Amino acid sequence: MLLIQECTEWFRLDDYGTDRLNYYYSTMVIMVLSVTITAKQYVGSPLQCWVPAQFTKAWEQYAENYCFVYNTYWVRPDEDVPDSVDTRVAQQLIYYQWVPFIMALEAAFFYFPMVFWSQVNNSVYLITKIIYVINLVMQFLMMNKFLGQNDPYWGVHILSDILTGTDWELSGNFPRIAMCDFQVRVLGNLQRYSIQCVLSLNMFNEKIFLFLYFWFILVGILTAFDAIHLAYSTRLNSQKLQFVRKFIKSTADEDDLMEDFCIYQVNPDMIVILNMIGAHANDVISSEVLQQMWKNYKKRREEIGHDLTFPQVKKNGDVEETRPLMFT
Repeated sequence: MLLIQECTEWFRLDDYGTDRLNYYYSTMVIMVLSVTITAKQYVGSPLQCWVPAQFTKAWEQYAENYCFVYNTYWVRPDEDVPDSVDTRVAQQLIYYQWVPFIMALEAAFFYFPMVFWSQVNNSVYLITKIIYVINLVMQFLMMNKFLGQNDPYWGVHILSDILTGTDWELSGNFPRIAMCDFQVRVLGNLQRYSIQCVLSLNMFNEKIFLFLYFWFILVGILTAFDAIHLAYSTRLNSQKLQFVRKFIKSTADEDDLMEDFCIYQVNPDMIVILNMIGAHANDVISSEVLQQMWKNYKKRREEIGHDLTFPQVKKNGDVEETRPLMFT
């Protein structure tokens, strides 16, 4: 029962549950993962290489730093190291150095729609929902591009490899061992070396990006459905009327007036705000606010007359559209 109550309260604060999935939980999860990778990358040893025996400790450190900064490339264990420089460049792993920064950027993108909503929260809540959906789609595509994955189903394939025990050496997904080429000047001559390095970071990167792959899909689906439901429940006049009738009881003679009230006075964002008031406080306050609006509307209607709209005016032989009177 306690778990059910906590889940209920999670959806009953001053915004929608999917909003917090985006701007709070996604941001926090990504930031924690980013800090973890940053600590491993800049405090620990992100890369260790097998160097020739004649290398001193300083040379070894130089080689590892060089390979970390200037990328490594992956070669299958059953294949020879390619002679072509272009082939080696095409197989480079260019993402692992930038993981903490990319994840920090992702966290900022997840929080941006919340900042947008807080600045213009008077009329564009549905637009904020759409921004959340667009952000998730762009994040998913950006992650695929960043990792060099041309297959949108790469997360499914990696999960299948893990479950079936397929070796990463064959799949090439987040390889733990890679090659690195560098040159050093010895007695005025350039000496070229190709060494093998262990990318221990990729063991963490694989699990992190696999989690984010499915997290983005889950949050994206929930947010898209929530945006569709929000548009349906706040923009259809029949749904607006159903919402208002939960709080206001009208007589049969007032049915037409009630419909006009819902069409012209109760806009979509007003329904959102009333829902948030009900979630943050209780439905009694929402009911009181809506009933007061209804009383004010009826009073103004009695003062102005029975016609809700401005009279139609003929101009140049055409009949202009009427526009509603808005009462507060």
